[in-house]
Amino acid sequence: PYHVDFIELMSKAVAYVPPENCDYITLDQMQSFAVESKFCFIGDSQMRHWGWSMQCVATDDFSYMNQTRTGDKSKPTASNFIHFDDNYLELISDESLKAYENCTDILVGSGQWFVGFPNARPLSYYVSRISNALKTMKASPYVKNLLWIGTSPYGNNPFHYADPPKDFRNDAVLEAFNHASVDIAKQLDIDYINFFEIGTALRDLAFDLTHFHDPVANNLAFVTFTALFMRAEAKKRSSSSVG
Repeated sequence: PYHVDFIELMSKAVAYVPPENCDYITLDQMQSFAVESKFCFIGDSQMRHWGWSMQCVATDDFSYMNQTRTGDKSKPTASNFIHFDDNYLELISDESLKAYENCTDILVGSGQWFVGFPNARPLSYYVSRISNALKTMKASPYVKNLLWIGTSPYGNNPFHYADPPKDFRNDAVLEAFNHASVDIAKQLDIDYINFFEIGTALRDLAFDLTHFHDPVANNLAFVTFTALFMRAEAKKRSSSSVG
């Protein structure tokens, strides 16, 4: 069974010294950046929760993240944080992407629906689906800034050990799917956050085996805002130097 040595984990955390070039933007910077932006989240429930975590940080209202909401499918409520349901990324097409024309940043992710019971799909299908979706999005004139979000790990589930198994979201399978998606993002030169690597060490903090609230979700929002803000600033510098 999966086990975390909490004392060892905390001792490493206390001893950790961030590298000199590891900078996070301030909360004020995040909130100012959010006001000027429109974030669109495409994919499954992971992306819906990602939208919530970023909205909580941007609005300084963490009430949603401080509650256990198992089964809650409510979407982010702020007008500049919009979630589009697309569990298998089947709705992405040249035509459908017009809906994202006003999005300053598009965050897209999917994975667990492809391996969940009873509609599990083979890895080859996943690779084809993710590759086609990301290629279509990158080529679209309606998509300005794209960020791929790797899938979350999944906690220990008795269905993993059933005979035959009734859930395939174990570490080996999810890691293979996540690794494949990150490789696709790299090949297409698309920015990405490898959530699987981040979440694996924190899975015991998931309130329902796979979704995170405070404190993990809020810190993921900080990481995401920093990545998007730094990318926007780099583009500004590039544009000014060209001009």
